[in-house]
Amino acid sequence: TPERSTALIAPSAAPSRQRARPQPARIRFLTDRYDWMGPAIVVLSSWYFAAQVLVAWTFRPEYSFVTNAISDLGNTGCPPPGSNICSPRYVVMDASIAILGVAMIVGSILIFSEFSFSNERRERAAALAGFVCMALGGVGAILVGCVPENVNTAHLHTVGTAMVIGF
Repeated sequence: TPERSTALIAPSAAPSRQRARPQPARIRFLTDRYDWMGPAIVVLSSWYFAAQVLVAWTFRPEYSFVTNAISDLGNTGCPPPGSNICSPRYVVMDASIAILGVAMIVGSILIFSEFSFSNERRERAAALAGFVCMALGGVGAILVGCVPENVNTAHLHTVGTAMVIGF
């Protein structure tokens, strides 16, 4: 509303009849002390896509972004039993997926710290929901990077994939 937007810019001349809700002390440790963190997260997230192209370039037989799963790029067997796929740069792909997961978690903390101090309860709830979903997706990406598809110990790769896609 126009009244709300002007109240954010300049204090109102007339005292408000509504009782002001006490605001929590805002600790801006991430944005004030670590102002480089946001751009670093963007670069780390972008690296994942560059790594995907680099690893796909060396994949044997030829990798298809349409028919192959992304997890094939992190496959540690060359070739695994019952398959002819080989990803010589699997370390780059697995590390890139795990780094993307870390970037997602740290990014979700940054987003939550910026939006969790709203006066509106719905906005705080949305910030919390977004933080939780993004962080769970990041945990899933770390699982996918640490447990390749051909290893899939205790189905952790499958669980991680579901978390990344689901959240």
